[in-house]
Amino acid sequence: MIYVSGSLNLNLHPGQFHIFTDKKLPTPEPGLIIGLQEPLAHLPFQYQLWQNYPNPFNPITTITFEVPSHGRVQLLIYNILGQQIKTLTDEIYPPGRYRLQWDGTDRSGAKLASGIYFAQLRAGEFVQNRRMILLK
Repeated sequence: MIYVSGSLNLNLHPGQFHIFTDKKLPTPEPGLIIGLQEPLAHLPFQYQLWQNYPNPFNPITTITFEVPSHGRVQLLIYNILGQQIKTLTDEIYPPGRYRLQWDGTDRSGAKLASGIYFAQLRAGEFVQNRRMILLK
């Protein structure tokens, strides 16, 4: 039961609705709703590499990125000399927001020294970098 201002009470059943207006509205076509699509506002509209958190970090940081369309995504880690030291991912991703963690190690699992490192997101023609600081 729904109480409407004044003294009008309505008994509505699931899926039933009433519209009150001073204009005549067309009667909707009968039918069933078989599914709802997620609003597009929830999907990213561009590639984005967010700043890692925490930064500076020790021993683990989280790197967040967004993908607006289905495709191959690479998240790479570079040292200050521009040498690639680790690949966090190199896979096909559907649209969405993703979080990966980096534990401050290289591709062989060795712990890296304190310093400045770069996360790089690559997807198609898109490339973006973020600076990260590892403190021990």
